[in-house]
Amino acid sequence: MNDNRITRTSFCCFITTIALIFISIFILSGCGVKKIMEETRLSKEVEKESTQVFDYLKNEDIESLSELFCQNKKDESDLNEKWQVFFDEIDGKIISYDKYSCEENMRTFYKGELTYLVLTVKYSNVKTNTGKIYEQLTYTTTAKDSNNSLKEGVSNFILFLGKDDNGYPIAITVD
Repeated sequence: MNDNRITRTSFCCFITTIALIFISIFILSGCGVKKIMEETRLSKEVEKESTQVFDYLKNEDIESLSELFCQNKKDESDLNEKWQVFFDEIDGKIISYDKYSCEENMRTFYKGELTYLVLTVKYSNVKTNTGKIYEQLTYTTTAKDSNNSLKEGVSNFILFLGKDDNGYPIAITVD
């Protein structure tokens, strides 16, 4: 009876050892580690930036918000005018939010290198100084585009104002 327990223990140790060897080989070979580290770094940069972005929104700092956009958007539209319309639609001034998240929309790798990464930042229950609460304010940013660096940066901001009579969302965008 004791012999059976020793065998099970030995088998578990053997499986654990094999798993650790494979994990070590994976880590030491660098397979995937570099791309994961770059993706993590870019995601953390966007998360850190999101605090500053919300401060820009609270201060209605149109110039700083416009600077966040990718070069393509800056070249093709009048962001200052769009921001003015955006802030005019809001009931009061933005002061806070309840919850924040940063989600990956898309990523692409080519030959083991991260070539494309798009993230969406969401602020939930955005409050204004008049007591109005907007369900969600989001923006999408391209953290990396190896094929076209002019697309790197924010591509849009969307504030969900509510729902129409049919239940469809009503939103104002800057893009």
